[in-house]
Amino acid sequence: MERLNAPTFFDQAIPVSGNNALVRNILLVVLGSLLLAISAQTKFPIGPVPITLQTLVLMVMGATFGWRLAGMTVILYWLEGIAGLPVFATGGGAPYFFGASPSAGFLWGFLPAAMFIGAAAQWGMARNPIMLAGAMFVAHVILYIPGLAWGATFIGASWLPEGELLNVFMNPFIIGDSIKIVMAVILVPVAYKAVESFRKG
Repeated sequence: MERLNAPTFFDQAIPVSGNNALVRNILLVVLGSLLLAISAQTKFPIGPVPITLQTLVLMVMGATFGWRLAGMTVILYWLEGIAGLPVFATGGGAPYFFGASPSAGFLWGFLPAAMFIGAAAQWGMARNPIMLAGAMFVAHVILYIPGLAWGATFIGASWLPEGELLNVFMNPFIIGDSIKIVMAVILVPVAYKAVESFRKG
């Protein structure tokens, strides 16, 4: 594996350069932000932080976009929400993003998690299911750190008594996130192999 030099899925699926590459990348970033917004609305309200499909989209996006585009996609998604568009799981607006919502910590974790998966993909890990699964596990740890850290500020609230941090901000999501990792680990390497086979004729 050459350091951060393995071609991403879209480098192979849409191999363009110059201005065409710029147009492709802009379209991918916009599309990715829309998918994050749509997946936020596919939610299961189990408490103050709902279960959504966002982490699945985030993992697949990082693994197919690479770290730069994945990072830019998350930043655009953040800006859409901060501007007031209802793209977050339970609304939008600057107060939601900057801490008024219990979900804010997880939103902050989107950027480093997506960029980590993107970097792993550009290390060549996206083609190996075991290595990709490991990278996605680490990405979820990265995601949970700010989620739990921000959740801890709510301890003492009527809905988050002492000792309930993990029961509200982590334990309900473990099974779903594990399933999403399995789905991504099945989907992404197959997609890479399919496009590589197609390009080879």
